[in-house]
Amino acid sequence: MNHPHILTVSDVGIADGVHYIAAELVTGNTLSHVEEREPLSLGFADAIITSLGNLEDFLVLPTSAILKYPSGSDPLTVSAELHVRYVLQGNIQKIGSRWRVTLQLYDAVTRQTVLVLNRINTFLY
Repeated sequence: MNHPHILTVSDVGIADGVHYIAAELVTGNTLSHVEEREPLSLGFADAIITSLGNLEDFLVLPTSAILKYPSGSDPLTVSAELHVRYVLQGNIQKIGSRWRVTLQLYDAVTRQTVLVLNRINTFLY
């Protein structure tokens, strides 16, 4: 599926013991409404949830499941309340004219962050 509001995920797996998610690089988005440092916006979170939900090996809860959790919620608490093993957290940060998007995948069983993705790009606005 190719849609401007859905992130295309091409692969998810483990390589040399490290979990990974291979996704398209998203550029050209207007992010001027985002403050210097903000939690991952609901729209962006919804796009990621939708993309992950399209993968065959993933059971992903709908966006409505996360609405009650404010930014910075303890991932162990979120995991326990939603009965899930993994919690994906993220934020968007402005660095001069560039933007950094950070995603962290938390494993509630091991109580560790098992994946961190950082993308820095210049967006048009």
